Amino acid sequence: MKKFSKINKIRSFAILFLILVFVFRITFLIRMRDSNSYTSLDAFNLIQIGSILLLAFQLLRYKRLFVKIKSQSINSFLLLFLFGILSGAWSTNFFYSSYRAFEAIVLLLACITLFEYVSFDFEFAEKFFMRILFMIGFLSFFGWLSRRSSFSFASMHSNGYPIVGAIIASYAFGALSEKEFYAKRKKIMKRYLLFGLLLIIAGTSLGSVLAFLVAVCIVLAFSPKMNKNYLFLLIIIAITIGLAIINAAFIESLILVNKDISELEGLNGRTYLWQIYLEMIYEKPLIGWGFDVISRQATEVYATNTHFFLISILGGLGLLGLSIFFFGFIKLIKELFRYKRYSFPGHIAFMAALGAAFVNGGSKGYIGEHVYAETIAFFLVLAFFSICYKYYMIYARGIK
Repeated sequence: MKKFSKINKIRSFAILFLILVFVFRITFLIRMRDSNSYTSLDAFNLIQIGSILLLAFQLLRYKRLFVKIKSQSINSFLLLFLFGILSGAWSTNFFYSSYRAFEAIVLLLACITLFEYVSFDFEFAEKFFMRILFMIGFLSFFGWLSRRSSFSFASMHSNGYPIVGAIIASYAFGALSEKEFYAKRKKIMKRYLLFGLLLIIAGTSLGSVLAFLVAVCIVLAFSPKMNKNYLFLLIIIAITIGLAIINAAFIESLILVNKDISELEGLNGRTYLWQIYLEMIYEKPLIGWGFDVISRQATEVYATNTHFFLISILGGLGLLGLSIFFFGFIKLIKELFRYKRYSFPGHIAFMAALGAAFVNGGSKGYIGEHVYAETIAFFLVLAFFSICYKYYMIYARGIK
């Protein structure tokens, strides 16, 4: 099995360390601030900014800032954040918008670079990838618990760490539908599937449950065969539907954990927020209000995110930004299907994980706003797929 060269190992782990410092800051070192002081600096901010500047220095020093990925969809996401940096020019807060977009582009480049440094071997790269996702899920979960005044099932509700869990579980479930590309792969993926499901269940986030179910449907639709794992899953779904018919109150009690029916009908107040944001978007439809400021600029109510990533992009970067996103998104879908055509390693796992990630963007604006731990999980999947696509499609061109 190929491994890191010594120098690339040092470089890669230096970058990984700085990414984890950033994740630790945004998961453990959290403090409450009012709507008028969200841009104020303190010791926690300096840790965050410091880790980003060091990451940028590492990328420049090792000449990996200019990614050697030509004509791939991931470049559209990089372009989206570059446009976000420029949006500081018309934002109500130049430094905030420009820095938040700079933060995103540096972290996405860092994720790409982590896999660029692998002297490419899929087994080594995938294990490395899953371990990083595990660490992010671990930090997200325990960071959330560290901020709870008491421990209970209700206090564990979150829209954050369950998104990481949904991405992990979806990728692992998709990998189980593929052939054994290396020894004990299925055994490893079953463990990650369990971990991801635990995060989803603990967080009681309906959005993450829905995202994972969408991923399951993707896997069932594109799996080359129906094995006992899927039959078991279909039996569980059938039992759930049967219970819903026989005892609807029981199923409702499961769905409405930490919620009531009026909250669910209004999507926990999200529909009211979206109406406010759409009215603001009508005022600046072409270029938006500036990266990551629309939810903070709403006068009626202050929020830290829009709870819908398309509104985040449209509100921050306008129709121009949304066009960049959809161009990359459509190209990404084409790449996924092209990659699947050759049944390369991870061909179903990538579809499932990215499907879950985008569906979950409908409950939290973690794509197109400032970076959360779950944003980095999304970046990792996108970066890993892009590197795999680059290497394996070179091989595919050779066998045509």
